[in-house]
Amino acid sequence: MTRILPVLMTAFVSLLICSCGAHHSGSNSSVGGGTPASEKPLSTDEMRILALADTLKDGAEKSSGQLKVTAGSAYHAASGRVCRPLDIAVENEPSRFQRRLTCLDDKAKWRFVPLVQEIAPKEPPQ
Repeated sequence: MTRILPVLMTAFVSLLICSCGAHHSGSNSSVGGGTPASEKPLSTDEMRILALADTLKDGAEKSSGQLKVTAGSAYHAASGRVCRPLDIAVENEPSRFQRRLTCLDDKAKWRFVPLVQEIAPKEPPQ
């Protein structure tokens, strides 16, 4: 019995270590190296902004319907994705301003993703 106990303990610890590092493909969380969660566009204007994301020049302002968007610089995120912040304001209502984060998905399409770390927004457009 005393010889079996160390073998069982070693097997249990090995199983525990292997299961903790396993990839869970059903998750849409970025925890554990999975695919980052995405957020749905809030309007058809935001859907158009995502479609335009490749053509947006850093710092240049572009309008889409009621929205004005200014794209920040693209960067390689810890998730392994290429991401870029977007400053979005409603035309004629600068107080309705928000910062959204976009990242390229596996199909090279831009998707909104949750902000994991606060990115200091620029001042709302005047």
